Amino acid sequence: MLRIPLNITFKLTAVYLLLGFFFTAVLSYIFYHTLKNSVIERAMHQLSSVNMLKKNTIENYFSYRKINQLYLQSNEEFVQTILDKNDLLHKKNIEDYLEKFHYRNALIFDNNFDKVFNSFDSTFLTHVLNDATSKETLFSFIRNTKDYHIIDFTRYNPTGETMLLVSFAIKSKEGKPLGWLLLEKDFSYIQEILLERTGLGNTGETYLVAEDFTMRSPSRFFPDSVPSHMRVHTKASIEISNNREGESILDDYRGIPVLSVYRKLNIAGIQWAIISEIDVEEALIPVYSMRDKIIIVLIAISTITLVVTYLVSIGITKPVRQLRNHIILLSKGQLPPKQHVKSNPDEIGQMIQAMNQLIDVIQRTREFATAIGHGNFDAEYTALSKEDVLGNALLQMRDKLKEIQKYEREILRQRSSAIIEGQEKERGRIARELHDGISQMLTALRFQLEITSLRAEEKAPLKQLIDETIAEVKRISQSSMPAALVDFGLEAALRTICDNVSRTTHTKIDFFFDESIKADGLSFEINVCLYRIAQEAINNTLKHAEASKISIEVSKKHNHIEMKIRDNGKGFDENNLSNPAGSGLKNIRERTALLNGQSIIKSDKSKGTEIIVTLPIVEHQEIHSPL
Repeated sequence: MLRIPLNITFKLTAVYLLLGFFFTAVLSYIFYHTLKNSVIERAMHQLSSVNMLKKNTIENYFSYRKINQLYLQSNEEFVQTILDKNDLLHKKNIEDYLEKFHYRNALIFDNNFDKVFNSFDSTFLTHVLNDATSKETLFSFIRNTKDYHIIDFTRYNPTGETMLLVSFAIKSKEGKPLGWLLLEKDFSYIQEILLERTGLGNTGETYLVAEDFTMRSPSRFFPDSVPSHMRVHTKASIEISNNREGESILDDYRGIPVLSVYRKLNIAGIQWAIISEIDVEEALIPVYSMRDKIIIVLIAISTITLVVTYLVSIGITKPVRQLRNHIILLSKGQLPPKQHVKSNPDEIGQMIQAMNQLIDVIQRTREFATAIGHGNFDAEYTALSKEDVLGNALLQMRDKLKEIQKYEREILRQRSSAIIEGQEKERGRIARELHDGISQMLTALRFQLEITSLRAEEKAPLKQLIDETIAEVKRISQSSMPAALVDFGLEAALRTICDNVSRTTHTKIDFFFDESIKADGLSFEINVCLYRIAQEAINNTLKHAEASKISIEVSKKHNHIEMKIRDNGKGFDENNLSNPAGSGLKNIRERTALLNGQSIIKSDKSKGTEIIVTLPIVEHQEIHSPL
C-alpha cells in the first residue's frame, strides 16, 4: 500500500490553509483601506464645505456691518443723534442703535476726547485705564481710526471673555472730525453661526483661534471654560500661523484624533482662524461597521476551513500529537505513560514502540539514580549492552561513590580522633602543670606559713585560703584530665566522678559497668568521648534538672559500646532551642557523631531525661584515597 509521508500531508494542509487565509486577508485589507480612504475623503469634503460656509458667513457679516457703519458715518441725522447732549434722549438713541447693529456697549468721545456717552462696565474701564499697556493700546486704536477699524481686545478684558471693539470716526458733512465712537461687538450672533451643527455629526465643532493660539469662541466640549484660557497649540493652529490653510488628520486641543479643516478669516484688523473638526472615531463609523463585518466573514471562512482541515487530518495527526506530547514531557524530565501499539504497527507504531522502550530505560535509570542519591550503593542496575554509555557510566559512578564514601568516613574518623586526642593531651599537660607546679608551690607556701612568726589566729584564715586554693587546683586538674582515666581506664574514671558527685551533692548516682568491656581494651578516643559525655550530662543535670537520682549504665552490645544516663529531674522541651541545657546537648551530639556513633536524647517534664549513646568498636586501618 502506497503511503504519503505524514510530514508532507501536514505541510500541504498547512500551506492550503495559510494561502486561503492570506489571500482572504489581503483582499479584505485592500477593500477595508479603500473604503476607509473614501469615507475620509468624503468626510473631509463635507467638513470643508461647512468650514467654508461658516467662514463666508462670518466674513460677510463683518463686511456688511462695515458698510452700514460707513454709510451712517456720512448720515448727518445719525451724527447729530450720536453727539446729542440730551442725556435721556441721547441714551435712548444709542441703545436703539446698539440693539439694531448687534453691539453691547458704546463709548463716545467728542473732538477733545471728552466722554459724551459710556455704557461699558465701570470695572472694565477702570481696569483698562489703570493698565498702561491696555490704555495705550485702546487710545492708540481710537486715534488711528480714520473711517472704520476693528480690534481683538480679548487679552485686555479682565474677565477673559472674547471682546471685539469697533471704532470709527464721527465727521461733519464737510468731513470735519467731530469725535469717535467705540463699540463692543455682540459675539452671540457669531457664536450662533459657529454652533450650527449641520454636517458636523455628534462630535463635530467649529471654533475660532487667535494668533496667540487661544480660542475666541466657547468650546462645545468645555462650555464652562473661558475661551481665551483654552490653548489650541495643534498642527492646524500652527499651520494657520504660518499662513497655510488645508485639511488633515491630527490631534485636536483635547488630544483626540480628528478630521480637521482650517482656514484664515479675512477680516481686517483681526488675525483669526476658523477650524472645523470632527472625531475620527465618528467619521469612520461606516468603515468600522464594514470592518466588523469583514472580520466576521473572515472568521467564518477561517473556521470552516479549520474544521474541514481538522476533520481530514485528525485521524493522521492524533498519534503524532501523542508522540509529540511524550517527547515534550521527556524534554522536561517527566516520564509519560506508555502508549498502546497495534499488533501490526506502521512507521508511527514503530516510533511509539521505541518511545516505550526509552521510557522503560529512563524509569530504571531514575530508580537507580534515586537509590544512589539516598546512599544505597548496593542498588543493582543492568546495562542494556556494552555500548550502553549511560548505564555503564552510572555503574561506574555507583562504585566510585561507594569508595569515596568509605574513604571520607575513615578520614573523618581519623581527623576526629586526632582532634580529640590533641585536646585531651593538652588538657593532660595542663592538669600535670597544675598538679606538679602550682599545687606544689601552694603546698610549699603552706609550709612556709607554718614557720612564720604570725600568731595562730592570724595564720588560720590564710591556711584555710591556701587549702581551698589547693583543693580548687586539684579539682580543675581532675576535670581537665582525670588521672584515673589515664592510669586505670574508663570504669575507674566514671566511678570517681560518680563518687565525687554523690559525696558533694544531695544527688545519688547509681553506676553500672559491664565487666566484659575490660578485655576489649577500648581506644583512647572512645574512653575520652564516653567520659566527657557523662561529665557533660551530670553537669547539666546538677545545674538545670533539680534531680535527686542519676543512673549511669555502660554495656557492650555486639560490636558497640552503649552508655545510658537517666535522671528523675524536671526535664525540658526538646524542640526549644533556647533551653538552658542546649549547649551541653549539642556537645554530646557532636562528640558522638565524630566517632560515627548515635545519640538519642529523650526528655519529659514529668519523668526526667534519658541520654543513650552508642559507639562502634572497630579496628582502624590505614586507607588510601580512591581518587
